Parts: sequence; C-alpha cells; structure tokens
Amino acid sequence: MRSRESKMFRAIGVFWMVGLVLSGCGERGKSELREVDRLRLAFERDPGDLRTARLLAEAELFTYEGEPPRARAPIARLKSADPSDPVPALLEAELSVLLGEMRDAGEAYLTAISLASKRDDALSQAILESAIGDLGALASYLPARPRIFDAFQALFEDETLRLGLPVHSRLGSQLIAEAYRKGDAALAMARAATIGCIAEYRVAGPFGPHNLLGFDDSLPPERDGVLRQEYELGKLRGVRPTRSVDARGCEALLGGGEYEAGGVYYAEARVQIPRSGRYIVNLETPNSAVLYVNGKERARIDRRQEPSAIDRYLELDLEEGEAIVRVKIASRHANPILAMAVREKTEKDLALPEPNSHLERYLRAARLLGRGDVIGARELYRVNASELGGLALSLYIAISENDPLRFDENRRDAARDLSRRLRRQSPEAWLPILNEALLAAAEGRTLEAIETLREAHAKYDEVYSLTATLRSYLLERGFDAEADRLLDRLELISPAGCNPIEERLETALRRDRHHEVLPLAEAMRECDHENHALLNYYLRRGEYAEAMRELERLEALLPRSRAIGLLGTKIYIARAQGDDAEVDALLEALMTRDPRSSGTLREIFDRDLSRGEREAGVQKLRGAFEKERNAFVDLRFLLADLRIEDPFEGYWIDGLEVIEEFKASEARYDQGLVLIFDYLVTRVLDDGTQLTLVHQIQLANSEEAVDALGEFQAPNGADLLVLRTIKADGRILEPDSIAGKDSISLPSLARGDFVESVYQLGVSPAETMQGGIAGDRFIFESYEVPFHRSEAVYIFPKKLEPSFDVRGNLPPPAVEERGEERVYRFRVDGRLPPEAEPNSAHPFEFLTSVRWTVDYGWERLVEAFADGLSDRVIVDPAHLELAKQIAGDGSSEERARRIYRWVLKNIEDGDHFMGQAAAIVAARSGSQTRALHYLLKLADIPSTILFARSFSADQTKMEAADNGIYDRALLRIDLGDRTVDVSTGGRHLPFGYLGSDVRGQDAIAITRGGSIVNVDERGEDHRLVTVRATLDADGSALVEIEERLSGAFGISWRNDLDAIPEADFERIFEQAYAARLLPGASLEALGIEDADDPERPLVLRYRLDAPRFGHREGSEFVLPSLFPMGLSPSLTNLPSRTTPTQIDRISFEIEMEVKAPKAQTVRAHEAIREQGPGGAFFEMDFEGDAKRFVQRRRVDIPRMRVDADDYPELYRFTRAVDAADQRAIRLRF
Repeated sequence: MRSRESKMFRAIGVFWMVGLVLSGCGERGKSELREVDRLRLAFERDPGDLRTARLLAEAELFTYEGEPPRARAPIARLKSADPSDPVPALLEAELSVLLGEMRDAGEAYLTAISLASKRDDALSQAILESAIGDLGALASYLPARPRIFDAFQALFEDETLRLGLPVHSRLGSQLIAEAYRKGDAALAMARAATIGCIAEYRVAGPFGPHNLLGFDDSLPPERDGVLRQEYELGKLRGVRPTRSVDARGCEALLGGGEYEAGGVYYAEARVQIPRSGRYIVNLETPNSAVLYVNGKERARIDRRQEPSAIDRYLELDLEEGEAIVRVKIASRHANPILAMAVREKTEKDLALPEPNSHLERYLRAARLLGRGDVIGARELYRVNASELGGLALSLYIAISENDPLRFDENRRDAARDLSRRLRRQSPEAWLPILNEALLAAAEGRTLEAIETLREAHAKYDEVYSLTATLRSYLLERGFDAEADRLLDRLELISPAGCNPIEERLETALRRDRHHEVLPLAEAMRECDHENHALLNYYLRRGEYAEAMRELERLEALLPRSRAIGLLGTKIYIARAQGDDAEVDALLEALMTRDPRSSGTLREIFDRDLSRGEREAGVQKLRGAFEKERNAFVDLRFLLADLRIEDPFEGYWIDGLEVIEEFKASEARYDQGLVLIFDYLVTRVLDDGTQLTLVHQIQLANSEEAVDALGEFQAPNGADLLVLRTIKADGRILEPDSIAGKDSISLPSLARGDFVESVYQLGVSPAETMQGGIAGDRFIFESYEVPFHRSEAVYIFPKKLEPSFDVRGNLPPPAVEERGEERVYRFRVDGRLPPEAEPNSAHPFEFLTSVRWTVDYGWERLVEAFADGLSDRVIVDPAHLELAKQIAGDGSSEERARRIYRWVLKNIEDGDHFMGQAAAIVAARSGSQTRALHYLLKLADIPSTILFARSFSADQTKMEAADNGIYDRALLRIDLGDRTVDVSTGGRHLPFGYLGSDVRGQDAIAITRGGSIVNVDERGEDHRLVTVRATLDADGSALVEIEERLSGAFGISWRNDLDAIPEADFERIFEQAYAARLLPGASLEALGIEDADDPERPLVLRYRLDAPRFGHREGSEFVLPSLFPMGLSPSLTNLPSRTTPTQIDRISFEIEMEVKAPKAQTVRAHEAIREQGPGGAFFEMDFEGDAKRFVQRRRVDIPRMRVDADDYPELYRFTRAVDAADQRAIRLRF
C-alpha cells in the first residue's frame, strides 16, 4: 500500500537501503580459527554440505570477518542443490547490488520473487516483501524495467497465490505508481481497490487549539455515530464543514479544509465486510492515531511516547456488513497523510519472524525499516553493531542515516564512521565511496568529491547514483562540458528510466537549446504522465490553449480533493488569455476552497480595483474580514492605503510639527542620541487582531548617534510607511532601498539631524491562548536615551475589558469613548535617563511602562509549552537499558540520585531544550534538564519540568501570563513520599541543591492544565575557613589553612579544578590564590578532599610559608585580616538609592588561631555583634592570650530585597562590618 514513488540515489541511502536486506552477529568459535575461517575450511572439505554452505554464505555477506565476493561459491552450491529455494537467489541479488552489478541484481531479484511467491513459510513472505520493494526502486535504472513490472502485475493478479496484505500492498504500491506514471488513474484506483484500500473519507478537523494535546481528549466527533456536517474546531478556528477527501491510490491527505493548521483530525469511511472473521487492517500514518470500528476503539498508537512503525498491520475480528471505520489523528502538520486497507486474513499474513540467523535478522530489519520502524530495525543490530559487515553493515548505515531519535550531526557522524568501516571490510562495495564523496561535498570539499567519484564512476558502470552525483558536482563547479559527456552514460545505465530524459531537458534549458526542449518535454511526458515539463514548456512559450489541454490532462490524474492545487495555474492561463470572466470564476472557486487565503483575496480585490469596481472590491474585503475574523491580518491596511477606511484615522501626528515644537521648546539634552518622539497606537478589533502604528523621531547629537541611526531595519512583517532624514536646515532626504539588503541606509546623516520612521503591522491572536490577547510592554524611559515625548494609545471595543499592568510613575491614562470603542492614552514628557544602580531589581519593576492584556491566563501558556514538549520524549529502547543500568536497585531516591549524577557527569549542558530527549542523551549534549526528565521517566520515576522565576527576574506578581518571567528550568522529582526539586547546568551540583536565585521562588509546572507552584528552599551556600598560624618573632609564620566549601562555593571550586590540568594546579594555586592571600608566601603543601563527591563539602587544605605575616607599626606587630568580608564595595557602593537592591545569600565563617610563643602582649578588640536588615548579622570575638589566641568572624546575610527606604540601614550595616573586620590584632615581642 506504500504508493510513494522511491526517488533513487538522491541521498546517501540508496534504493535498497530503505527497504532491504539482512543482518548478522554470529558468535565466534572458541577455537583459534575465526568462525568464517572454520566455515571456509568445512565447505572446502565438503561442498555438498548445504548447511555449511548456507552458514558460510551468510558469514561472508553479513559479518565483519566475511569477504562478500567469496559468498559466490556457497550461493552457487545452494542454487544447484535446490533451484526452487528463493534464499540463494535473494543472496545473489543482494551481493550484486553491493558490488554494483545492478543488472545481475535485477534478474536475481526476479528469480527470488518468483520462487518465494510459491511458498507459504514466513521466511519466503519476508523475502517477497523486501525484494519487491528493492526491485521496484531499482527497476527505473535497469533495461529490464518493462519485464519487471509485467512480473509484478502477474503476481498481483494471481488470486491463487493468496498473498498476504503486506506483500500484496507492496506489489500494489509499485503498480499504482506505475499506473499513474502511464497516465491511467482509473487503473491505479482499481489496483488500490484490489488491495482493499479505502478510496474516500469524510474528514473533520483540525480541532485545536493545540496540535497534540487534543489526542488525549474526547472531542465532539467521538460522541457521534457518524460525522456531522460541521463542527466547532476551536475558539478561533470557528465552525467548519466536514469535507470529502479522495485517496490517490491508497493515500489520502486530510488537510485542505477551510482552516489549515495542525491539530486533531477525524477521517471516517464506510467499509463493506463480506463475512465475519479475522481481518488485517493496514494503517499507515506517521502520526499518533486511534482506530475505531463502529464506535469502538480497536487500536491506539501514541507516537508521542513510543517509537512505532509508520506502516502498521493490525489483526482484528470484524462482523459482516457495513462497518464505519474512523481514525483519529493528532499531527503538527496541516496536511497529514493517511492510508488504510482492510482485507481478510490469509494463511500468508504472517507476523515478522523472530530472527535465528543472519539472513532472518537482516530480512526482519529490512522489513521494519521499509515499514517506517527505524528504531525497531536499529535495535536488531545495535548491540552487535561492531560485528556487522557487508550487507548487514550497509543496511545499518541506512538505518543510522534515518534514525529519528538522533540529531542530524550525529546521524552524519554515524554514517561517516560506518561507511569507513564498510570500505575497509568490503573494498569492492560502491556505497561507502558514494557516502565519502557526499560527506566531503557537504563539508565544502567538492573538488575532492569529484575526484573520488570520477574514479568510482569508471569502475562501477551500472550504478546510476555515482554518475548522477558526479554530474551534479561537475555542474556545481562549472565543468559543464565534462558533465554533459556523462549524459550518454546515464542513458546507458537507465535506458527505461525518466531521470536521464529529465537531465537532458534541464541541460537544454540551461544552454538555451530551444529546439531540443519540446521533443524532450514530450519524451518526459511519455515517460511519466504526471510530469509537468510539457505544461511548463507551453507556459513559457505562451501557447496557452495547449497549456490548458495539458493541464486538464494532469488534473484528470488527481483526486478531486487535490485538484485545487492546479487552480493557480488555471488562473495564470486564463489571465494570459484575457478571459476575465474565467479568472473571476476561478478566483471565486479558489476562495471558496481556501477562504483564508490572503493572496487570493488580494488578487480579487486588485482586479475589482483595476476595473473601476472599487466599491465591489471593498465590500468583498469587508465581507472576508467579517467571515474570517482572525485572518487577513496582512490585508487589514489595504483600505487605509486607498483612503477608504484608516484604522488610525484621527490618531496620525505630523512629524515635522513635532520637530518644530521640540526646537521651539526649551528642552536641551546632552546625550548623544535623543528620542524626540515615541508614539504607538494599537487598535484591537473584535476578533482580537491587533493593528499597530509606530512613529518615532530621533535626534543625532553625536557621531556615535549618527552611526547608530545610519542603518534602519523595520521589524519582520512591518509595513514601512515613512523613513526620512530631516536635516538641521529643514531639508528632507528619503533613502532608497537596495534589493537583497535587509536594512536601509540613510543618506547624508550628520550631527543635528533628525530621523523619522513610521511603520504599521498587524498581529493575529495566538491560537494557543484560546482567545486571550496581550500587547508588548511599552517603555517610557531608558537608562541610555532621554525620551522627550512618549505616548501610547490603545483602542478597544467596549465589549473587551483590558487590564493594564502599569509600572513606575506613569500618570493615569486619559480615557475617552469614540462610538463603540474606548480609547486609553498614556503620555510622559521630558523623561531623562534614570541612573542605573548596581544590584537593582529587574528594571521592569520600576521603569515607567505599561502592558495590556485581555483574558491572558497562565494555564494557557503552560499548556502551549506542554504541547510543544509532548512528542519530545519518545522512548528509545537503547535508553531503557541505560536507565536501568544507571539507576540500579534501591529506593526511588537512591535511583534518582544515581541518574542525576550520571546526567551531570555525562551530558554536556547546552541547547536543544525543545529537541528530542533521546537525541540529547545519545549525543551526550543538550539540555541536562530534559535528559534527566527523560531518563527518570524510563526508570519509572515521575518528574515534572518547572520553569522558575529567578530572583533576578521581574518579581511583580501578575494575573496575566508573560512568557519572559519564568526563565529557569528545574525538575521536580516525585520520590513517592515526597518531592524534591533539582537544578542542572553543570557537573558538580549536589542532588536537591538549588541556587539561591531560585530557592523558594514561584514556578510554572509544565503539565496539562499546569499550575503555579513554589520551588523548594533546599540548598546551602557556606564557606568555613580555619587558619592555624605559628608566628615567629621576626614576623614570619607557618600558616595552615582549611577551607570547607558547600553549595555554590564548592561548585565553583570544582568547576575550576576541572578547567586546570592536574600537573599545573599547585603552581597556579600558589601564584593566583595563595600569593594574593599572603604576598610573598610559598606553598608548602596542598591537599583536596571530596573533589569528586558533590554531595559533600569540598575541603582545601594547604600550608603556606609566609616570610611576613603582617607588618610592624612602631614596637607592635600588626596581624593581617585574612579573608576580609568586603561587603561595602559589593553590596552598598552607593550612599543612597532610588530602587530596591537585591542581595544574594552570604554565609561565611573564619576562625583564626595564632600561636606566638615569643610574644609578650596582645591587644585586640572586644566582641562585636552587628544586626542588619532582613535578619542579617555579623559577629566577631576574640579569646586567648599573647602565646595563643583565637579570632572568630562570622557573617550571615539571607537572600533579600532591600527597598530604597531601608537601604540606609543596609549601608550602615555593611560599613560597620567592614570596619569591624579591619580592626587589627597587635602583638609585642
């Protein structure tokens, strides 16, 4: 039933790589001889031993120890022993393909198919399914192509063979494609009916608002026995009719309705069941699907979670009579594909056999790959991949190239490595040579690829892809003459194929050999009746009557539901012929089929306008706007362009007048760039569409400003209305845009000039927000640029109640009513840049700004995230084993800890947050959070992704959603009796540790109907330093220091240790750390404990020999203040503030013990304790005498926000701490 025509030799994987052959991983013998050597000796001794011959043939063809050409002898022996056995013929075919002997391969395939069709065993059915697909793909490149399809047709029509549905549909797909190629659509559909394919569906959908989450919901069609005439598809999708969709062969495209988008589709068909019994249902779709028969669910395939074949064969008991078959599909694609066939089960409908030999494994992998189950095919070989050779390795290359659970770069790397292996093991094979050339060209080494292919193409004169690829690279590099000489070679290789004709046609067009184009286009049509070459020829020549006849011929080959794709060409022809009535009729037909098409509507409007039927065109526009209320956002300004209906009428402001008012004012600004005028008007329509006008005028007060304003680029999708330079003397200069240049250069811009820009843009409501709408935040001031006049005007229908999130000292809006609309006008004048204060809260908390929303809830935003991730956790069977191995036994917490530690150690944290989690784990690179979530799932430990609001983010609590607020990805792990939140982003985080910036913060849980939760407060950052110094009378000292570092301190040090080579660490530690602590000191010893155990504090122990431990002041020796707190420079370097300051967690203790046996007296401070805001405190005490004393210092400051009013207390506290910290200890000797 797979009717998609193979396009051979277009990429690394070739025809037989996507539907083909064997595998093998035989055990090595325990003798000194290799297994293949033992078999060779045994076959040489007794060529009549058929078992040995079979084993040897498979070992040569499928294992790394084998040499594929040496399989010829045992294959010949097997053929002579049993001419009715299809296995030797198949092996011969596969070997011929591997060696590039394509014509021999074709004959051997034909023999294998003929012999296997006469047998009922499972192995023969596997041979049939695989060989038919391979030979069908190869046929176009063989002289025997007509004979091949005659053989296919004979098999297909022989009812006595009672072929199983997988084999019959594989044959049918080849014959259906051939029928279309010959221009016989009726024959194609008859063949589809013979297979049992469903030819017509009633389709409802796509249901929204999400693409995939709706798969879990019971939607209205599931409550109906048969599909209704229309359904409400979602809040913004509207009520849409159920439509009829015809299959092309067996395949139906379910899109093409009035609303094109991803979502949930329902396809329903009526199928006659001739008698009660066991049936095979072939369900082919790359999407998640549920199969219902007469309202009962019979199969569910959730491809969002589990890898699964695209082409599925389901065995069901069905009752006689008419059955209503319905398929529910969830897809991100706006035109998902579905193919279905229903047929009684025969004795040849056999399951894929479990492999017991190299050949059986190979065939099973090939069948799985052919059915779209790439992961299933990969898993047959993955464990023993190093043992593969020859045919098995070639197949594994194809599997690796198509692996959906690997990133592109990893697929390429795998293909490169495997191809090199194949070339070493099977130097006679052509595939690794082609792969080598393709990879070289992909990396920019085209000349190297050409040299490789030149040599190969001379050797393999039957391999089309080598010559065709060489020709494409020659053309790319300008070697046209050599490329043209290869055309004859392509025709020799593929005398019955269409590709050589197409190559000659493209050459004729490229060389302007017009006399050659028509016969080649006609030949192309005769070769492939679906080809458009002749149509394009007539269109280029302006021979429109002939073009129309050719178009009608092509249309006859299409299902009715797909004919809309040719309407555009029909319109082009009718317009060229001057048939206005036909153009109008076709445009109306196109608009009926696709009522949301902006291009069609614009053309209809333009035609009315050109005929002077302005009012008719306007009414059509307005009618379309009313019918499709959230469409045509790009056309909403057309009426304004024609001065008919301006959405901003009454809100335009003359920029020249603004400039004159500015010049006449007393305002003067010293900054280099001044925003003279920042004006925004947003009109919100009833359907939520936003139409926005942006008008800005900027003054260049410096050369830097001239450079900054010299290039202008409007936002994507904006309609630029005005861009000009207003010179200081009043002259106006307008720039010219340059084709291909994204930005526009402003001419002759100089200091004192103004730059004025005006643009408008429209925005449709986001469907995932289910009718909720929001505007961007409008800022009335900035830290760098003065704003002379800023104004934001918002116009809403009265039925909408906007909420305004106002920040800073923004005056209340002026509100007025104009008809059925309410207008809100915010304005601020003369706003100088505020001073940027260090450690401030997020600027959006206090900068003057406004943002509006309407019904913009968090739960909708969360569901949009959940939908985006719902199919990014497909389970890779290889990782099931990995997760089990990592997790081991024990409690949920013990297992979760092991997985967490493995992820941090083995996954390099990076991008791909929205990528496939299995690909991240396989690449060992990407989002650690996603990798952890995935592996925990595989270990049956539930977890939920959280997006937390970091402490540095905007802390304003908002009812309306804002995509930029929650910016830190965390994971909440369910341990059964409790949950624990964990963070990622490095190698050395303790399990359950959270950085101080997220502890206790709020977060959104990314689940269906997700909620806002609070993050754990676990995590402690603490530094404990113990100093033991023995001081001599000359001021020298031996100093032993221990630093015990927890949380962020330990993480930071461990990261540094990773970055420094072990051999250099002591030297770097002495120079960069110890010498700064005690200038002139030398490192005597250094030890590190628990560097590899993030769950424990990192301990640094080092001993320093300090020639001077302090300094003399008169008769006293003053000891240094080691590890000074230094709070003031980092926390309160301003005497006062106007904005809140944010303080991170600080927890630091120092205990310094000094032994000075020769000291006579000591003079030290009294005990000190300082209290600060928010529970902050500092304490310092002293005990002992001159011979031995201990000083202890401790500071503890919680993470906190300090408002400007409380800042003086923080300022006092930090300075008191620093002053106390610097109080000296004085000794006399």
